[in-house]
Amino acid sequence: MSRKRGIAGATLPPADGATTLIAAGLKVSGRLGGNVDVIIGGALDGELSARRVAVAEGAEIDGSIRAHVVDIAGSVRGRVEAMTINVAETARIDAALYHHELNVERGAQIKGLKPWRPAPDMERRRDTWGVFPG
Repeated sequence: MSRKRGIAGATLPPADGATTLIAAGLKVSGRLGGNVDVIIGGALDGELSARRVAVAEGAEIDGSIRAHVVDIAGSVRGRVEAMTINVAETARIDAALYHHELNVERGAQIKGLKPWRPAPDMERRRDTWGVFPG
């Protein structure tokens, strides 16, 4: 993506650990959560809750993503919930996008709901991003 943006009107909380990579060629299924940054180059079938998520070009997600910031250059089917969602021209999305700020490059393909949410509503939701309830 040509521009990287953070959370609308706020800063990201500090991460609890190093960036995690799901490499190209690797398929992960299940629920993943943590206050870390995640780069997905392979495939994820399930749920991901993190500090920041980057879906690389060629990566495939089938499920849900919750994070403060989500950068999408690959394929996402399901649901994305974030303060800021950045969509690259190579993105192919068939998902409900819940966001406060949505940045879309020309050429991106988006199907599904794109409901904007006011900052206070999204701020209440983000308290659980990066962790899964017990």
